[in-house]
Amino acid sequence: MNLNMWMPVGLILVGSVTYNLILKSISHASRPFLLLAIVYGLSSAITFVLSLGFEKGDLDLPLRRIPMLVGLALGVIGIEVGFAFAYQAGWKLGELSSFIAPLTAMTLFFLGYLFFNQKISYSVGIGVIFGFVSLYFFDLK
Repeated sequence: MNLNMWMPVGLILVGSVTYNLILKSISHASRPFLLLAIVYGLSSAITFVLSLGFEKGDLDLPLRRIPMLVGLALGVIGIEVGFAFAYQAGWKLGELSSFIAPLTAMTLFFLGYLFFNQKISYSVGIGVIFGFVSLYFFDLK
């Protein structure tokens, strides 16, 4: 694999670790929806500035894609507020991500198979089984 494959993984890892550490630190006394509104306002401004320097070309956004963008926005809100509520409920840093990751992966493998004709190899199937087994070991109180 080349740098084009690993650079996004590193970016996701750094972003996810940063996000979870800071959210866990501030979520106790915060209002999750207000926190999300402030964070996304800042994120929007930073992303806009970065887009000016890194991206070229026109903004091609046909109107038929607006519902998909609304769905994407609702998904992001669900993730962000869900994590904030989970930390407020007492989930530990590593446990929450370790619980969510296999559930997400298994769901996406299934949906990819159903809707995108993605094949599930034997190694992926074994990984899904290990994902189910890992969930068994969580001590949910």
